[in-house]
Amino acid sequence: MGLFSSQRTVIRADIGLTRSIFSKVQIDLRDHNLGKPVLLLKDNFGASGKLVLRHMLNKTHGLTLFLNASYWEFGKSDKRSIQNNIETVPVQEPMSQTTIVEFGATYFYKF
Repeated sequence: MGLFSSQRTVIRADIGLTRSIFSKVQIDLRDHNLGKPVLLLKDNFGASGKLVLRHMLNKTHGLTLFLNASYWEFGKSDKRSIQNNIETVPVQEPMSQTTIVEFGATYFYKF
């Protein structure tokens, strides 16, 4: 979505919504002789946004700046009982949240 545009400068914003469905996580418990169980995560949502400024310094040289932020959650997994020859252990992945923020700058030259 363009917020501002002139002959030399463009400012654009993008927003997005994400839904994770049927997500799985594999946990490596081989050190405890419990194998690598796969857990099912509950469905959840995420969101992202990006702001981009592109400015032409002259006819051939330009600069781009951007700020990008993303956030999403994975719901708590199902609980499974994993067993080896000695013990039975309940395993569950807790709900996790992830946030990523990026800033970048690019200088470009048009041929």
